[in-house]
Amino acid sequence: DGNGITRHLAEGDPFEPLSCNENLPEVCASKYSELLDKSIIPCGECVYVDDQVGSILTLEGLNIIGKLTYDERSSPVTIKTPYIFVQGELEIKSTSSLSPANEAVRFVLTGTTPQFLQPYSDDQNSYNADSCADGGCPMGKKPFVVAGGKLSISAVPHDCPTWTTLKKNIYGDREYLTTGQFDEIVSAPISCGHSQEVFHHQFKSETHGWTGGLGAFVTAEETQMTITNRKESDQGPYLDITEYNSCFLSGVDYIFTAKIKLTKDGSNGDPTTCAETGNNCLIFKNYIRYADDHVDDDNRNERQTKAAGGTYGDWFSFAATFQYNEDALNPDNVYSYFKIYGPEEGVDIHMEEVKFSLPDASSYPDPLDACNELVLNGDAEGNGMHPYPMRMHGGELFLKEEDGNKFYRQVGRSHYSHGIAQAINPFCMKKDLVYTISMRLRIHSTTEVSYYVEL
Repeated sequence: DGNGITRHLAEGDPFEPLSCNENLPEVCASKYSELLDKSIIPCGECVYVDDQVGSILTLEGLNIIGKLTYDERSSPVTIKTPYIFVQGELEIKSTSSLSPANEAVRFVLTGTTPQFLQPYSDDQNSYNADSCADGGCPMGKKPFVVAGGKLSISAVPHDCPTWTTLKKNIYGDREYLTTGQFDEIVSAPISCGHSQEVFHHQFKSETHGWTGGLGAFVTAEETQMTITNRKESDQGPYLDITEYNSCFLSGVDYIFTAKIKLTKDGSNGDPTTCAETGNNCLIFKNYIRYADDHVDDDNRNERQTKAAGGTYGDWFSFAATFQYNEDALNPDNVYSYFKIYGPEEGVDIHMEEVKFSLPDASSYPDPLDACNELVLNGDAEGNGMHPYPMRMHGGELFLKEEDGNKFYRQVGRSHYSHGIAQAINPFCMKKDLVYTISMRLRIHSTTEVSYYVEL
């Protein structure tokens, strides 16, 4: 800031300062003009911009791993570069009076190619290598990123005020969208009841056409259906849905949700094989035998992850989202069926409720005011126990309910950037508008962590 004070630019930054820079001097002695590769300031080196650099410096990138200083020894310069990554320290100091004629250093970010940050590592230390996936952290176009480093700017005399009071706030008007600028609710054809639901099965002493497939036994008692006598992992609940094919629409999302419990003699209360090993996890598929006689699920499937494997004897929700293409809706196709399988031999599969539908009204904006609520189904009350239209970046996302309150939960995160996400309508984004976001958040962690919201 104006007083030369440095501070962390973001709390919870997953990048840490580099220990190879611990003994850097206050005043740099090495000249920038003498570097062989002027796109990289090596770790442990302290370099200043000397007067031999010239007035315009064009680079293929600027990765400051050590320390780069612009001070009273430097001449005015414009630095053109597609990115600036500060993993070490960038220091800019000027004691000249404030005037356009005294402009010291100008950075011009160039290009339209997305950039990736590769964390620095050497033969002795990996430093922040684990903070990015393979290929580096995506930083977008023209990034200026401080990643574990320090940006220190002292360019205003200490006796010069660096703030002023705001006289007036001027806000823009919220957008009101027209047809075609937002998604509208999709319903089944009138001939099929014009309903969102394809079917909703609650097993009250009836199976609704579900079987256990070849060799397995099915029973329906009180509020659940049970598949027993499973000798192979590919046995499980099976439903012929050929009769519904004429009601399906091409290119729209369908959501499938099942409330399921797995039981195994002598193991109830123990982690499932899926939870312990990542094997024999639950799998959902919608197979179709096409008109040309081949059978395929064409990405109409979902597989439970190890993190969501759960325990034997406990109920959980299992959800899938997929679309049909034109080939899948060919009336000459032979058959179509749902299949749920995966757990090992001897595991019984119980189902209490199964729902297959188009997303309900909570997944779509108000057609009269599409920009009023930008996060759809934010209270998790729509679409039964399916998390739609929320998405995830890494891990597994599902819906939970505690004491009548539904909420989203993500498990199996393996990177700090993994989180719950939802696409925002870009037509609702407008300059000078004030956007607010609120949430109730619970983080399960053995250590203190922080979080951030990214738009």
